[in-house]
Amino acid sequence: MVENYTPSPCPPAPEWNKGKGACILPTMVGKTISISKVLRPEPEPASEPEPVPKGDAGTASRNPYLASRVYSGIQLTAQALLATKQKMLCGPLWFEGEICILFADTNVGKSILAVQIADMIARGNGGEDYALPELQPECEGQKVVYADFELTIQQFARRYTVDTGLGVPDTYRFSDNMLRLELDYGNLEEAQLDMPMYQLIFKDLERAVQENGAKVLIIDNITFMATGTETASDAMPLMKRLVGMKKQYGLSILLLAHTPKRCLSNPLTRNDLQGSKMLINFADSAFAIGESAMGSDTRYIKQIKQRNCEPVYDAGNVLVCRIAKEGTFLRFGSAGTGSEEHHLCDRSAAGRRHTDRDEVKAVLTLKAQGLSYSEIAERLSISRSKVYRLAKDAED
Repeated sequence: MVENYTPSPCPPAPEWNKGKGACILPTMVGKTISISKVLRPEPEPASEPEPVPKGDAGTASRNPYLASRVYSGIQLTAQALLATKQKMLCGPLWFEGEICILFADTNVGKSILAVQIADMIARGNGGEDYALPELQPECEGQKVVYADFELTIQQFARRYTVDTGLGVPDTYRFSDNMLRLELDYGNLEEAQLDMPMYQLIFKDLERAVQENGAKVLIIDNITFMATGTETASDAMPLMKRLVGMKKQYGLSILLLAHTPKRCLSNPLTRNDLQGSKMLINFADSAFAIGESAMGSDTRYIKQIKQRNCEPVYDAGNVLVCRIAKEGTFLRFGSAGTGSEEHHLCDRSAAGRRHTDRDEVKAVLTLKAQGLSYSEIAERLSISRSKVYRLAKDAED
């Protein structure tokens, strides 16, 4: 079983932990939970079947040997009253008790926005001056488990740190409710002898939620949760297990996902979510981040699916944002609303942009192999000046 995790107090000066597992800057209050040595779960003790409840206004009659429940009219009314009390976790984009999907292309800012959402939920609606007031949560501050399978702790910390020039970096102080989980590769090899990695991840997520009493779970990103998501046979078991976790622990879950290569002149739709349509079919809500033709630092957020409210940020009224580092915190800042069509590239510009991306990758690959700009230009059949420009743009 997993050894109990007890966070150590922050040391007075920056010092990276030197043991196995993750490190965290001392000025960060958010904890890091890592996968420990997990062999196999202990068998649960046998128990008597639970008695069949008689049912009341808030619960349904249930036979312990059936997988379904039957609700009476008065019970349906009671559940409807409870549903109206669901609070917004991220403005109208994500409500309590929902599985929500946030998707966007690579390097558009999914993780930046997801950490910002986690930070807002951890701090709650206590009058903080949030950079995205439109997405402020309605709930009080609560614990959030942020499962980060994208960045190392050093990469994560660097995003929220600035060099003061005094030898001691200035670091954003996350709320104590912010709990960051990442893979502990030092234990994975031994643990994987007994079960696949995705099963280990699910068990650790459940353990982190239970041990910390968290009701909010953010997973960055969904590709680490299954062997694949491209087909219904892969996506359906994943989503069913997440739905089961949501109901068992009363969770609100935000899943980050990618989009395949797409034309930037087309509006964002549910078809831009990479993987099987089962992903979005099982989700309660979904929203996406789009790149804007108005500037390299400009993004727009668009609602794609919602069940708890009417669409607010649809194609005619997307939420416009700019990415910037305010002090020590890298975040999205609100820049009003507008029509999605104003942020789309014309088809010729979109085509050039994708071509440039492919050429940048090729230039960087050949440059890493030690080729000169002239040799790269000859290899790619483009001008030397364009090679130089692409290389400089990548560095910037």
